[in-house]
Amino acid sequence: MINIVINGTGISTDEGQTILDAAKSADMEIPALCHYENHENGTCRLCMVQVKGNPRLVPSCSTQISEGMEILTESEKPREYRKSLLTMLMQDHGSHEGEKEEKCSLHGYAEEYGIEPAAVRAVNSSADRTHPGIEFDASLCIKCGKCVIACNDEQGNDVIGFRSRGQDLYIAFDSDRMLGESSCKSCGACVDVCPTGALIEKDWVSADRSVVSMCPYCAVGCTIEYGVRSEKIVWARGIEGQGVNEGKL
Repeated sequence: MINIVINGTGISTDEGQTILDAAKSADMEIPALCHYENHENGTCRLCMVQVKGNPRLVPSCSTQISEGMEILTESEKPREYRKSLLTMLMQDHGSHEGEKEEKCSLHGYAEEYGIEPAAVRAVNSSADRTHPGIEFDASLCIKCGKCVIACNDEQGNDVIGFRSRGQDLYIAFDSDRMLGESSCKSCGACVDVCPTGALIEKDWVSADRSVVSMCPYCAVGCTIEYGVRSEKIVWARGIEGQGVNEGKL
């Protein structure tokens, strides 16, 4: 076991974990948009934290813990950094339709840090709505890459990928097809992991409560979280790292 201190609280946790993993195991939240369990991603940089003895902030998602490490996640330095980053991300972030904003973690963090959108933007009328169940709004995408990992590495579908580079980087389906014309298997994994609602169910609505249960379809027994509204199931998703399905649908 490794002994560390996060925000003044002593924690004993398994060796080989990252700061973000250790914080999660102690029910401490570090803001993150791009983190994907068991994958190195680290594109959003929202999870930067302060480590005693290090003059620079470090990404908690990729920095491994060491014995005696003292970490500050909510001190002035990382909070100011996150505020600047969130302000920049919100500059170009589009608007959500109806209740769908509730599924956007970026909006949630921006609200927590007191950041307003640079301007009220109209809902993107050019969003890709060609798929029968999923829509994609590129104006909401922050290029975190979670959908690429979910589709290719986790599900093995190889439909979603990045095109171009630098400021011109964008998400594409089957090398620039519309989503509804692509080889998408409609598994929903990309929707499940998208932190901004850029990929979302067409008919998504918020739930009054959620219930964790088990899928009865076969003998595997996948763990599923169901959103319930007016005593009806309105959405279903896996829970990251839990059950025999480890969060997959």
